[in-house]
Amino acid sequence: MTDAQTWVNLLGLAGILVVAYLVTMWAVMAFWTYRDITARSTDQLERIFGVALVALFSAPGFLLYLALRPPEKIADVLTRQVESEALIQDIAQQDVCPGCRRALREDFVLCPYCRVAVQTSCQDCSRVVRLSWVLCPYCGADGAATPAQRAVGSAASGVRVPPATWEGLEPASAFPGFASASARGDALSNAH
Repeated sequence: MTDAQTWVNLLGLAGILVVAYLVTMWAVMAFWTYRDITARSTDQLERIFGVALVALFSAPGFLLYLALRPPEKIADVLTRQVESEALIQDIAQQDVCPGCRRALREDFVLCPYCRVAVQTSCQDCSRVVRLSWVLCPYCGADGAATPAQRAVGSAASGVRVPPATWEGLEPASAFPGFASASARGDALSNAH
């Protein structure tokens, strides 16, 4: 074998390796594009277009695909939707006034903005219970809130306590579970 023949054989082998490398890269890009577009789109036409773009134009088609592909994966979109729904549900579960829709603290009995009754006292143990509850979770008394109170609690407008009833009204008379200001003062003065 001559030196010229050896060089021809080496160039032929190098050419075969380059072609094999390019074909392998083409196949890998087409396969990766198929997997990527499957994760990003459910539209069959988009999938075919993406894979065909890479299969026909190789590296330039792959770069074009990267520029045109959908920005988010389906799993990311679904995760964001689930997170949004969970956030909306958390917001919906906050204590809000049925009358004015403002946020309330959990222990409020009346809405301080519109005077709607949102809770009442259990008739047996005098603990605060929600108007929508059918029994007291503390003592198990059936009908912790009366049917009329439950109907009011589920109504959209609620019961408004007029301002005149606040004057001279002791909390103990309106809500048996609460001690009046004078009773608390007497207890404090007796303690000293």
